[in-house]
Amino acid sequence: MASFNPVTALTRGLDVLRTVNQLGTASVGQVHAETGLHKATIVRMLETLEHEGYIARSHNEAKYHPTGRVLLLASGYDLHRRVAEIADPIMGEFRRSIGWPSDVGVFDEDAMIIVLTSRAFGTLSFNRQVGARAPLFGTALGRAFICHAPAAVRTAAAARLAASPDPWDAPARDPAVLRALVDDVVGQGYAVIDETLCTQRYDKAIWAVAVPIRAGDRVFGSVNAMALRSAIDLNTFVAGILPPLRETAARLAAGLAETAPRP
Repeated sequence: MASFNPVTALTRGLDVLRTVNQLGTASVGQVHAETGLHKATIVRMLETLEHEGYIARSHNEAKYHPTGRVLLLASGYDLHRRVAEIADPIMGEFRRSIGWPSDVGVFDEDAMIIVLTSRAFGTLSFNRQVGARAPLFGTALGRAFICHAPAAVRTAAAARLAASPDPWDAPARDPAVLRALVDDVVGQGYAVIDETLCTQRYDKAIWAVAVPIRAGDRVFGSVNAMALRSAIDLNTFVAGILPPLRETAARLAAGLAETAPRP
């Protein structure tokens, strides 16, 4: 038993944040149904959490969803760890079979967050740490996710990046460019890194190919594989990497579908 009286406002705020996080997206009414708190109290808590960056209001909807900032609250079991726990043995097998490094990423508002990477074990010197944010429209990882994500998610992400001056964010600024990118990625079944981003950040030294981690209509994230351009051409790399990459993505999706509650 606590030796003090709990702070009621903090308790209520945590209840609201926990509810939004569990539901994935939630309206005031849904939070009220789950917590029993007065709606005026819920509104104050939601606005406070939004101000602090832990939740965000959904585009054109009176609903809220958690942001990547909630990960800062977790030192134990969180989304990163859950995905990493499921992915770690699968990605270990994948890395050993292909000999090239790879990343697993999950979506966060306007970027992909790296939750698992094998770059430290590979032949590339371009290390990317867990927790790093990968550009959504520039990386293969981001493109594979956003082009297979629900249209509402894609539209909201584009709106957040519409003011970005980065050339690889052109799809966020021009709906026609975005449609063309989606058609291209979905049509060929995989995404590749943007050439401008590759030149600026990797001295045009690598190929990166990615596919979504998807089970039915649920897209959990994406997984990529990278290779040195000096060692292999793109067509040869794609032809060899796609079968094991897709098989790995399917295994990841199956594992996540079993443990992740449907929002």
